[in-house]
Amino acid sequence: MEQFEIVEYSPLYQEDAKDLLLTLQLHLESLGGCAPKPTFRDEYLPYLLREVEKQNGKIFLAVTDGKAIGLVSCKIFFGEGDDAFLINPPKSGFVSDLVVAKDMRGKGVGKALLAAAEEFFVSNGCDRFELTVFAPNKSAYGFYVAQGFEPRSHYMMRKIGR
Repeated sequence: MEQFEIVEYSPLYQEDAKDLLLTLQLHLESLGGCAPKPTFRDEYLPYLLREVEKQNGKIFLAVTDGKAIGLVSCKIFFGEGDDAFLINPPKSGFVSDLVVAKDMRGKGVGKALLAAAEEFFVSNGCDRFELTVFAPNKSAYGFYVAQGFEPRSHYMMRKIGR
């Protein structure tokens, strides 16, 4: 098994992070998701970094031989949106993006990234760990179930006007 370490995002890995995020979006497109704009590779990472900062989060990378081979973005939500109307709103750790380079899948990288996310959430007093998975992404769904995640709700959709 190839060795890797989990580190906090650094601009040193900016190009690798852009490639990983584009890989994820292209994979989702192949499963019936929306195609990324031509500018996605260069524009999404700066957007994600701003969102992560706004939500008191972090991005962690799996790195080997000076190259990022996996990425997880972590955000923390507390008392926002619908939760603002609850007496005791949960403090939720939320993963918005998790991707592992195709040739590194099945080698423990995703598990290590999820463990880093969970450690971050626990150290920040989160009550729960949430994420969403694109329904057609059966392999990701299976991975998350194997890591102890359970469906909490089903986000439903149908196309209209066609």
